[in-house]
Amino acid sequence: MQTRRVPLGSRGFFLIMPGTWAQIPLEDEQAMAKRISALVKQQMGSNDRLAARRRTFRDELTTAATAAAESGAISFSIALELLVGVPFSGAMVASEIEWPPTAVDQQDHPQRLSAAFPGATVLHTEAGPVARRATSGVQRYVEEQTPSLDLDYWIPNPTADSLILINVSLPMVSPDPEPFIELFDSIIDSFTWDPAAQPVAS
Repeated sequence: MQTRRVPLGSRGFFLIMPGTWAQIPLEDEQAMAKRISALVKQQMGSNDRLAARRRTFRDELTTAATAAAESGAISFSIALELLVGVPFSGAMVASEIEWPPTAVDQQDHPQRLSAAFPGATVLHTEAGPVARRATSGVQRYVEEQTPSLDLDYWIPNPTADSLILINVSLPMVSPDPEPFIELFDSIIDSFTWDPAAQPVAS
């Protein structure tokens, strides 16, 4: 499986991601619109018969990216392929958030994460303890519906007393979510901070 090092914004945070992910800039509206237009053209071409679908795709991406920017997210990425020639739908948003008040009195990260996010699973990764919450649901498309999966990962920020929240939204998964949970657990396990690195947007 092909992988690449993907920056989470411009603060030196990285994940090793499988397949192809496209990043959409959040800091500048013009850059966001230009990237989305290029991405829509890349994925759907310029056939006139697909004009309505291109508009829908562009509007959906713009709405999602704008919401991420307004929420203070540091990065927004969408999945294009899991393997070469194998389409894969998903979105990943990374944000920096404060520790919840329930975790203030806890001293070590596993205890703080458990206190902050009751019911979440605390994973032990190469980057240290990480809390994960998986939520299964149903995505509806007109008259059809497919299983969906949302994953939230809370990673103690190595640069400050805060958290890096990574939300993964997978609108179409198999009835068994476990392979997808395992996949993204392994991706989160690759989280690193490299302050000397210069991220390059894809």
